[in-house]
Amino acid sequence: MSPLGQRSSLIFNPGPDECGLKLAAKRYIPRTTTPDGLTLLFAHNSGGHKEEWEPTLEEMLARQNPTRLKIREVWSVDWQSHGEAGRINAPQLENRGPVSLHEWAYGIAALLRSEHLRGHRVVGIGQSTGSSALVLATQHFPAHTLPFSGIIIVEPIMASREYYRDFGPERDKALGAAIAFLKRLETRWSTRDAAFEYMRGNFRWKSWDPRVLRIHVDQGLYESPTGEVYCNNQPELSAYQEIPPHLDAVDQYRRIAPLLPIHYIFGGKNSFASPESQQSIFDPERNIQPSSTQRIQNARHLVVQENPTGLASAICIVLETLSKEIVPSERSRL
Repeated sequence: MSPLGQRSSLIFNPGPDECGLKLAAKRYIPRTTTPDGLTLLFAHNSGGHKEEWEPTLEEMLARQNPTRLKIREVWSVDWQSHGEAGRINAPQLENRGPVSLHEWAYGIAALLRSEHLRGHRVVGIGQSTGSSALVLATQHFPAHTLPFSGIIIVEPIMASREYYRDFGPERDKALGAAIAFLKRLETRWSTRDAAFEYMRGNFRWKSWDPRVLRIHVDQGLYESPTGEVYCNNQPELSAYQEIPPHLDAVDQYRRIAPLLPIHYIFGGKNSFASPESQQSIFDPERNIQPSSTQRIQNARHLVVQENPTGLASAICIVLETLSKEIVPSERSRL
C-alpha cells in the first residue's frame, strides 16, 4: 500500500468572481497521520504540475520516523494554467492573457485562509517558480499572523533588484536560449507511451527519475479530440518571460525572513539560476540569511524531477528540525 494514504481532490474558487479561474489542489492523508503534526503545502515549478511531487512525498513518508517527524496531512496545488487546473480553466484561459505568478499566490493565500487549512501548522515547500509563489502568498497576511510555520525553498529563481540591475541582460539572454529550446521540442504524440519514449530520449527529460516522467506524461499531458496527446507549453513560455514577481518575492522574503524559519535546498550541479542570483536573495548586512542550506547531488535545477530520493532526505532533515522548533500554538488548536 502506498504511504500516501487517502487522496482527494479539491477544486477551489479563490476569488469572489464565480466565473474566475479555479485552483486545483490534491490532499493526502498519510497512513501515519497524527493530529498534532505538520501540514505540508507543495507548489510546483513552471511547466510542472502538483502530482510531480508524489515520488518525493512517497520517499519522505516511507522514511519518516514518527518519533521525530509527525505529519498531519499534505496538500499540493496547481498553478491555475498548469496541470489539472489548466484543463478545468481552459475555456477562460482562451479569452485572456497569461496567468501571473501573483494570481497563483493570491489563490494559495485563499487556500491557506480556508476551512481546509485553518488551524494547521503549515510548512510551505516550493520548487523554483513555486517557491516565489509561496513567498508572495504571505503578502496577503499581516506580519503577526503569517500562514506558514516555515518555508522550504527548492532551487529558487528569485533574484534581487540589485542583481537584475547589474546582470539583467545576461539573465535575459539565458532565458531567451531556454525559450528557443522549448519551442523546438515536439509537443504532440499519437499515444502517451509514444510521448514517454520521446521524452525519455530527449536531453530535456532524459535525466528525470522514471517515476516522475511517467506521472508527467500520464497526468500532465492533455488529450485532443482526435485522441492524440499534447503538451501545452504556452504557460511555461509565459512564465519564463515574467520577471517582476520574482523580484517582488525577494522584497517579501526579506520582510518575512526575520519572522519564520526559511530553509534552502539547491541542486548539486550547475543550476538554471546562477550562484550570484541565488546569493542575491540574502542580505548579510541586515542578517537576512537562510536558516539552513543543503545541496542535492546528481541533480541540477529540476531537483524534484531528477532526484526525488535525495530531495526527500533533505526535506525530512529540515522538517525534523522544524518539528522540534515549532510548538503547537493557540491558533493550531482552534
